Amino acid sequence: MAKSRIAARLARRWRASPQAQVRAIVRTVADLDEAAGILELRGLNVTRRYNLLPALAVSGTARDVLSLCDEDWITSVEEDQQVHVVAAPEANNSSIIKSERNVDVQDGRKAAPAAR
Repeated sequence: MAKSRIAARLARRWRASPQAQVRAIVRTVADLDEAAGILELRGLNVTRRYNLLPALAVSGTARDVLSLCDEDWITSVEEDQQVHVVAAPEANNSSIIKSERNVDVQDGRKAAPAAR
């Protein structure tokens, strides 16, 4: 049995709404320029290239993206989701440092005050 190129839950969701506009990351073994050309001919919009993976970010209908799972040159298809980055607090903020000293990082319980 061949390894699935898409998570079962995602495939079910997209099959339930085949005309929905979706965004996906498509990993490939093909040359990225050739793959992008093929994907665009199939009606998908290539929005980004990831040379190190190698992969392409695409948008289009769920049906069109799901059809890629049958291609031998596609290794995986996953949903392209937003990534949220939270800035780390500055080390010189004494109120943050003080509160961190009083909390055990392992389990979140209050720790004994640090010896001075």
